[in-house]
Amino acid sequence: MNTFSRNKAQSDALGSRTFLVHFTVLVIFVVICGAASICLGKDYSWDLRNYHYYNAWEFLHNRINIDVLAANLQGFHNPLLELPFYFAVSAGLPDYFIGFAMGIPSAIAGFFLWKITGLFAGDKTSHRILVARIVAVAAAITGAAGWCQLGTTSGEWPVSALCIAVFYLILRTIKQRQFSKWLYACGPILGAACALKMTAIPMAIAISAVFPFALWTCRSRNYIRICFVAGCTGAVAFIAFAAPWGIVLLHKYGNPLFPYFNGVFHSTYIEDSNWSDTRFLPKNLKEALVTPFRLAAKREARYGDSRVRDPRILIGIGLSLYLLIRRGTNSAKQDKEQGRQSIENAVIICFVLQLCLWIHFFSYYRYAIGLELFVGVLIFHFISPEGLPERKVSMLRYLILLPLLFTYSQNLGKARFNGGPYFPEKFPAMQAGTVVINLVATDPPLGYLSPLLGEGVTVVKPYSNLSSPTRNLKFQKAISDVIHSAQRPIFAFAKDINGDIEQRYLREQNLSPVQPANCFSVEGPTFLFKNFLCELRKDNPKN
Repeated sequence: MNTFSRNKAQSDALGSRTFLVHFTVLVIFVVICGAASICLGKDYSWDLRNYHYYNAWEFLHNRINIDVLAANLQGFHNPLLELPFYFAVSAGLPDYFIGFAMGIPSAIAGFFLWKITGLFAGDKTSHRILVARIVAVAAAITGAAGWCQLGTTSGEWPVSALCIAVFYLILRTIKQRQFSKWLYACGPILGAACALKMTAIPMAIAISAVFPFALWTCRSRNYIRICFVAGCTGAVAFIAFAAPWGIVLLHKYGNPLFPYFNGVFHSTYIEDSNWSDTRFLPKNLKEALVTPFRLAAKREARYGDSRVRDPRILIGIGLSLYLLIRRGTNSAKQDKEQGRQSIENAVIICFVLQLCLWIHFFSYYRYAIGLELFVGVLIFHFISPEGLPERKVSMLRYLILLPLLFTYSQNLGKARFNGGPYFPEKFPAMQAGTVVINLVATDPPLGYLSPLLGEGVTVVKPYSNLSSPTRNLKFQKAISDVIHSAQRPIFAFAKDINGDIEQRYLREQNLSPVQPANCFSVEGPTFLFKNFLCELRKDNPKN
């Protein structure tokens, strides 16, 4: 065997061992996150019961031209990210299996975070570095934003996993100072993530900001061309993942982003305004600056739908400042540690830029998983033996983790796994052409029940967060047209069968009052809600 053949064989053997090690680590992450998903309970959150399950049904069965506002305003969000869950539930897979699989996006994000810490560690494999990597990844995944959404349909973990994978590719290029063809995948992956869920945009922008820096470190001669290709392919990927649903919305409502940016597209169904959720945004610069401190100190509902507390962002800011100050006082080693400091710079830039964008556009802590992942990298850089001068390496560096014990995560709504269908709710058989009027406003949401009623049943919702009998009346006319043209039985979902609002609306639609004898209770598998499904009859039209 000649020297070339021997070297090739050794290289192939090394590549096989490396792949096996990485695959084994990924499997470990999948097992851990899947088991955590099971232990945390079955997702029965407000978002799932409102639109995560319904939106896929709406997209695949053309329900946008049949139902009216069945899943509130959120029923117009891009449904592509909901398809895997919908297919799993529709296939009748046991809820345990589905719950385990829903932990996979978190596992993928954790795996790439593990690989990023490996870039800092280099070839060193001491037990101290191994412990530091485990602790840093665990600190990132168990943040108040990520932990409450692990194993849920919220969609934050899948898009965060895509973004952190791109970040790893960029950091690896910076560390190796060698161009990789994998960089061409960065643009499409980030574009797809943003199209699937718009809340990924701050993280994608932050990561995109360091992409040119990666090309500069590897002295690429095609610097401008590669950046241009990455931008164009990212835009194409965004359009490819946004267009299938955007075209449907454009055809139906004249706005591909409906109901958002209607001040630009002027759909006649709603008022001309560029609506956005401003409940959690800071009112001034002072509130923006104190956001990390309030998140760390107070357990309150200021940054979420329920109370939340997490010191990770404040820790990330502190560690970023420490690393920059240490850099200035330790300039003698800069040349020696240039590769390590380059990826350190990229992490700090991404963290700070995403933090600013997150505070400006959202300030909603469930959208901060990317920040928690960046903080995990900073924590590893600090607690690893390479993060401090050798004489200071001791267990004292782990004191930075003590504030994490005071993390308080939101409870989004969980149910118990029972090994049966994911949704155990049962309904009487309904004839094709039946109309169901959902008289429950937004709490509890019942959008997920629509697919369970059957494909021949039309669901309309007169009270929602987008329309009511006194607001956006074109939707109300569409609802009345469905009710008045119904040739089959009409049913109503009601939280209070004797409520004044419910009874008044039925009278306005020439429907008989709800009779308790014609109702049966619809109960979910948790304490979250109890509603009634009641059969109605039409009264004689008023003269």
